[in-house]
Amino acid sequence: MWLEAPPCREGSRLGLLEEALVKHTIVLGLILSVLLSASAADGQTNQELVLQVRAAELAFAGAMTKRDLESFASHVAEEALFFGTKEVFRGKAAVVAGWKRFFEGARAPFSWEP
Repeated sequence: MWLEAPPCREGSRLGLLEEALVKHTIVLGLILSVLLSASAADGQTNQELVLQVRAAELAFAGAMTKRDLESFASHVAEEALFFGTKEVFRGKAAVVAGWKRFFEGARAPFSWEP
């Protein structure tokens, strides 16, 4: 049985928890996708792989800062799963459509740095 949280006010404790969960889900998904693709990379040192992950994280975070939905989409895998508060976005198209609202407006609703 799933319990749904009541609607929360902006800046409320639940809202902050939701925001943190979203951020961590993004970063975890990005790290996992980079690590999975890096495992097939022959001859690369651990340091080179670390730098690749960092560059990908910075580019991903930069997409939100620049309000660039197309750049964001370029970092999302076709088989991506993003967990929202009420639903799971399955696949790149669903993730991009579900996250489009975060790229609307002049100011990003959240930001982070790796």
